[in-house]
Amino acid sequence: MNLVAKKRLDIELMRIIAAFFVLYNHTGANGFSKFLSYDPHTFHYWLYLFLSISCKVSVPLFLVIAGALMLGREPEPVKYLWRHRVLHIFSILLVWSVFYYLLEVGEGNEKFNIFHFFTKLYSNGWNFSYWYLYAYLSMLIVLPLLQRFAQGLSDNDYKYALVLYIAFCMLVPCLQYRVFQDRHPLNVNVSIEWLATNIVVFPLAGYFLNCRLKNFWTKKRLLVLWGINIVAILISCYMTYYRARITGICNEKDSQMFFGTFVLVNCVAIFATCQYLNSNTNILFRLKKPIVSVGGCTFGIYLIHVYFKNYTDTFKNLMSFLQDKLHSTPVLASLIYCVVLFMCGYVVTLIVKKIPLLRKIVS
Repeated sequence: MNLVAKKRLDIELMRIIAAFFVLYNHTGANGFSKFLSYDPHTFHYWLYLFLSISCKVSVPLFLVIAGALMLGREPEPVKYLWRHRVLHIFSILLVWSVFYYLLEVGEGNEKFNIFHFFTKLYSNGWNFSYWYLYAYLSMLIVLPLLQRFAQGLSDNDYKYALVLYIAFCMLVPCLQYRVFQDRHPLNVNVSIEWLATNIVVFPLAGYFLNCRLKNFWTKKRLLVLWGINIVAILISCYMTYYRARITGICNEKDSQMFFGTFVLVNCVAIFATCQYLNSNTNILFRLKKPIVSVGGCTFGIYLIHVYFKNYTDTFKNLMSFLQDKLHSTPVLASLIYCVVLFMCGYVVTLIVKKIPLLRKIVS
């Protein structure tokens, strides 16, 4: 059986969506935080804010995919897990961190210092987007426990967990800020933080959607789900606006308090839609070769896109070229920028995957 036949098209499509949103998430003032340059009373403010919050689904969706593919399996021996999975991801993190560190040294932003390299690798990381690798590494370390936990829960247990997550991680944060402006937060000891961590809730959601809700989704249910998702994103938009109005602080770093509040809903909507398209239509089957090819390169695109974005003159000047020379609207320019960046990463990853000694660093 060839590679194309073995790959799940819905999973590959989700990888493509997640990777593209990662790129948009890193467009900064030209895309992701463009809403900050508009008055809140204008349509453009809400359009860009909606896009920014929507794109936060990127890394959580990758974790949902990981849960869908891995939590239904029998736990592997711990020795095998560490040797073949944990060590592999750590090696990728190390190799690419060295790559970006040497770029910083070459640019004159860092002095060559091995001790400094490893201390930053240990604490902060050498690439701002690699927090996903750290999270994925953490998930792999506890994978046997997550597998037993996921498989041991009943459907009613999952429903109860969902109710808890909605109550404590979605409704309470919004309501307490809207009512008390964060002056009276819920007692920190009344917490389900362990359940709400990225490496638990999103993989569990992926497992449940993939293994417990097969053939559940219909067109009507998907429409209802997307309606809920849009409302959830709009609530996040409103809470972001409200917090900025209350605090007077409006910048990229401090404006994201509510960006991820309802991201689980967005993950479920995208996962369910891709699952439905794969099971009930032939749309993905018609596009199976490009979907499998691009989907198989998304990890490499994620790893290398920061190089193009931050260290090449072409991409440093591309956004201004699109807006100033081609007179593209900001939203169109940012999307074109992401498409070009995505395709460059795709081509480079395709080439690297054909080189025996290097293919393992992008897959």
